Amino acid sequence: MDEDIVRKINSIEKAVEVVKNNAYNYYYLNDKLKNDKSVIVAAVMTDIDLFSYIPETFKNNKEFILEIIEECPLIIESISDELKNDKMIIWKGLQQDGWILKYASNEIKDNILFVLEAVKDTPEAIEFATQRIQDIAKNSQDAETNLKAYIKSEKLMHYINKELQEKQGIGTKKIKI
Repeated sequence: MDEDIVRKINSIEKAVEVVKNNAYNYYYLNDKLKNDKSVIVAAVMTDIDLFSYIPETFKNNKEFILEIIEECPLIIESISDELKNDKMIIWKGLQQDGWILKYASNEIKDNILFVLEAVKDTPEAIEFATQRIQDIAKNSQDAETNLKAYIKSEKLMHYINKELQEKQGIGTKKIKI
């Protein structure tokens, strides 16, 4: 569509339609439409590269990211470091695509439950986990099985330690999962 025609658009519905047809029409919309959530969602869903051009208020908005992550999980690559450490955002992204682990914070990459979610459908994602988690998953072709076994053994050890503590009056070590 001709950029002069796009510049004259005033309705949200028409703006959504033209950015779905060609995401780069977003550049020619007026500022009011460029700041409309439905227009932004349509543009980013059409071409993720447009994320870098949307207003900052949306880039750092957790609710906005949660809304579009299901359809566009790779948006995580472009979000702020603060949001890359948000467990809800990363979890929702990992449910869509295990490769999302690559963009998560180191804290999340060291969380066995998040890594397990990543490798469930994308075993190769284990390479993005911390060395500690990779060591747990080693010595098996099936990282998911090893990680699940580790979780079960840690829970069992926690239970056993709790029983010992009660019987013998000793402390238990806290298990980091």
